[in-house]
Amino acid sequence: MTLTVQYDKGDETEMLFRVLSFGPTVKVREPEAFKELIRKKLREQMQCSAEF
Repeated sequence: MTLTVQYDKGDETEMLFRVLSFGPTVKVREPEAFKELIRKKLREQMQCSAEF
């Protein structure tokens, strides 16, 4: 199934957390800039968990 979501740029951080809440059950296809935000946040989370 494919779902298209439109959001205001000002809500991007909120949208990021909502998408991440689905874990590995969701795949973001575009835009590339949003995909990069997801990658960055996941790297940050992995780095934080590695420090403990």
